[in-house]
Amino acid sequence: MIGFLIAIFVRLNIPSGLLFNEYALISAILLVILISIFTSILYKKPRHIYFTQTSIATLYIALKPAFPEVLTPEVDAIVALVFGFILTGITTVARRAEIPPLQESTRRFAAIMPVVAAIVLPTEFNYGNAGMATFSAALYAALAITSSNRIYAVLAAVAANLAIFTAIMASNVQGLEVYLAPVGLFTLFLGHIYKENLTEQARKIIRIGGGLLLYLPAAVNISFEMGRASDAMYAVVFGLLCLLGISAGMIFQIRSYLFMGVSFFTLNLAANLLQTGLRDQRMGFILLSFAGLFIIGSLVFYTLKNNQILGFVEKTQKKLAKWE
Repeated sequence: MIGFLIAIFVRLNIPSGLLFNEYALISAILLVILISIFTSILYKKPRHIYFTQTSIATLYIALKPAFPEVLTPEVDAIVALVFGFILTGITTVARRAEIPPLQESTRRFAAIMPVVAAIVLPTEFNYGNAGMATFSAALYAALAITSSNRIYAVLAAVAANLAIFTAIMASNVQGLEVYLAPVGLFTLFLGHIYKENLTEQARKIIRIGGGLLLYLPAAVNISFEMGRASDAMYAVVFGLLCLLGISAGMIFQIRSYLFMGVSFFTLNLAANLLQTGLRDQRMGFILLSFAGLFIIGSLVFYTLKNNQILGFVEKTQKKLAKWE
């Protein structure tokens, strides 16, 4: 067949930078794809569907030598992830149409695409690779929602943490928190994914342990101004992370998230105000004056509104008691 196709291209004198054997190869792959699609529709067997997907991927590989400047490793990764999202969409349609062979085949092939993207990309810490890892996490999250399979949720958590770690390393941030924070975040993700299989005590331990790994190293650095903690942006990022923890606690109604977020946010604010006051005596005088006025005002307000404050605290305690 390939010899016949080569003879046709030679006879027609088709002008191109591609070699004729490459034309024949691409044409043969297209023919294989059409035959695979036809047999998949006819027999509805997984092996035919797998062969169709493999043939489509092979077609892209065959086109790469023709466009070496365009089809770079970054483009290869994007194409792999886009193909994965397309297969995820087909998986959703197949599930609704109740076509199990098509659903399983496309779902499993889509799950391989982030691995392919990771293989073709250069091994280095940059924002581009972090973005690719983010898209991989989104793909696995879509597969987890589509298939209700928790293993894809775990893979999404791994890819998301890898994206965060890659972005942090690309920013040239050094310190123990760079390595412990993704571990803590991954621990929290695992606790949520498998919370139905865990006892209440185990869930509490996982949440507290993961939260401490996420917050504590940076909090220690800020308290003693170690490493990059003297940079104002470090405190801002840590404050935003604490606010995210508070938001997560309120959305998911989890007391430990809310408590740790509020506690470390307060520590972050107090440490920065204290350090600012120690560096500048005038600013320290102003901060101490405002702190004294705030304490006195709070005591006066509590004396005047004692019953209302105690009633509000009691209502808040009852609401929080219903949280996890």
